[in-house]
Amino acid sequence: MYREILDIEPGHFDVRYLLGVIFLQQRKYSDAEQEISRAIDIRPDVSAAHFNRGLALAKLDRIDDALGSLDNCIGLEPDHGQALALRSALSKSRPQAASPAA
Repeated sequence: MYREILDIEPGHFDVRYLLGVIFLQQRKYSDAEQEISRAIDIRPDVSAAHFNRGLALAKLDRIDDALGSLDNCIGLEPDHGQALALRSALSKSRPQAASPAA
């Protein structure tokens, strides 16, 4: 049904975003990231879309991209608790750059 709607109206934010969320729930993280990214292109002001894109990217082990998406979410909604918590967890799990030898 979602695909049929998108065939008629490809710029429909809600349908594109919800399709991405369904993919996320189905653990189809690459598909989720693609659909949610398309939704963000339509409505970049929706913090939940940035959060869910960040979640999909984290599941794809694209940590830097996930952090960027979470930063966008937090920029739109500074008190977004899930985004703040995920950002903190991802930052801690990131390998630290080696310190230059003295």
